[in-house]
Amino acid sequence: MRQAEQWTLHHELLAQVIEVVSILAAEMRIKKPIQIPRPSRPANPRARTGKRGTAHAVAVLKQAQANRRASA
Repeated sequence: MRQAEQWTLHHELLAQVIEVVSILAAEMRIKKPIQIPRPSRPANPRARTGKRGTAHAVAVLKQAQANRRASA
């Protein structure tokens, strides 16, 4: 990714979709999940705050994944 580009909500959502598909593919025995490199800070610093931000959505997905692993 070029440095001039900003990490927007669209980038983050696309990265999350790719990661979820990658996890599903890993469960189907595909060898290596795909991870998307992210910038060290988001384009909008407020995106990580509050219950409505992307960070909350990521936390919910991670908790669901942990619960799924614990029940397996």
